[in-house]
Amino acid sequence: MNDLFLEIGRQVAERAPHAYFVGGCVRDVLRGDPVRDIDFALEGDTRAIGQHLARRYHGHIFPLREEEGVVRVLLPEHGALQIDLCPLRGTLEEDLAARDLTINALALPAADGLSAGGRIHDLCGGREDLAARVIRFVSSGAPESDPLRTLRALRFRWKLGFQLAEGMADRIRECAPLLARVSSERIRDELFQMLALPEAPEAFAECLDLGLGRWLMGRAVPDPQASVTRMAAVREILARASADLCKLLDAEVTPPRRRREVLLWASALQPLLTPMEAGSAARGLALSNDERQLIVSGLLGAETARELVRRWPPPGRARYRLFRRTGAGGPEAVLLAGAVEGWDGRFEELLAEAVQLQFWPLEPLLSGVEIMQILGLEPGPRVGQVLEAVAEARADGLIRTAADAAAWVRERAEAGSLL
Repeated sequence: MNDLFLEIGRQVAERAPHAYFVGGCVRDVLRGDPVRDIDFALEGDTRAIGQHLARRYHGHIFPLREEEGVVRVLLPEHGALQIDLCPLRGTLEEDLAARDLTINALALPAADGLSAGGRIHDLCGGREDLAARVIRFVSSGAPESDPLRTLRALRFRWKLGFQLAEGMADRIRECAPLLARVSSERIRDELFQMLALPEAPEAFAECLDLGLGRWLMGRAVPDPQASVTRMAAVREILARASADLCKLLDAEVTPPRRRREVLLWASALQPLLTPMEAGSAARGLALSNDERQLIVSGLLGAETARELVRRWPPPGRARYRLFRRTGAGGPEAVLLAGAVEGWDGRFEELLAEAVQLQFWPLEPLLSGVEIMQILGLEPGPRVGQVLEAVAEARADGLIRTAADAAAWVRERAEAGSLL
């Protein structure tokens, strides 16, 4: 990959002599971490250079922040490498001074390639802070120029396992109210990157402690510990997750946000808000309809799941009603219930059923047309009611095949006890 970075850097430098690798890719190469994304700052036509890279490496280009001239190139044939091309903000020195954190205010000439032995431009003490494992704003005004940097600083602190520099916590707390100036979408994206970290509950706890809760949860958080404890309980359950559950939770509900992070956020809301209030909070954070439905159905179904476990084993029809009502949110309902009640084998069994239904939903034994033929019915609500009765009888183990179902319907109809 280093050869590819060198080649790409030279391609950019040929078209923009004042072009630099900047930010996270420089930080990561200095740390010896894998570099997954590249950022360039340059003097020149970012779109034209992006188009050239896309053609040369069989990639795709699209505007990222069109009004600022920022474009992104995605290279599927090179591990989905992502390249962002941004205009320099003034001179290189001015550009680096306008960045968020010292460890991200680093640059390498594009023509040199991306190498720890290259000519590093470090005007803000970034390498020193990398060595000391410290998170520090480039300047005291950095979080005022973009208040999202308060949340970003905390995410990097937990992502890298660093400490906040002296005075950083106070500065973040002081600037937290300025998040009112930041769009919900940007806050959401930063939050969900944090929730994807292994230390998500600890990172979230620090956010709440420093006064960011109102912006992450949609309202002030009177009891931060309850939300953090619930999220940690869900994380502990997921640490023992089956392969099927992992596959389910790693799926992207609304790309790039995964089901796993949606669940963690819902767990933090659970002790704070009613399911409907949680849905409003999700709307306020600009989550999609699919994400809101997962959150609301999971929270609504959690109490029912707890009741089922308390009277274990529950009738098959009770489990069927839970999963029919919760739909896609069935696994979330069981996981959220288990985080409250205390996880054990009963929840494990209920979760296995919920996950199985997500991958292999049962086909109805009879269709509506067949019900109408058996009972001589016209289309209408009664057909659906009979179908539900058949499904519940199946869940109770009373019938197994289509022939069983047809006979069961006839017998109940003749006895006048179908519904």
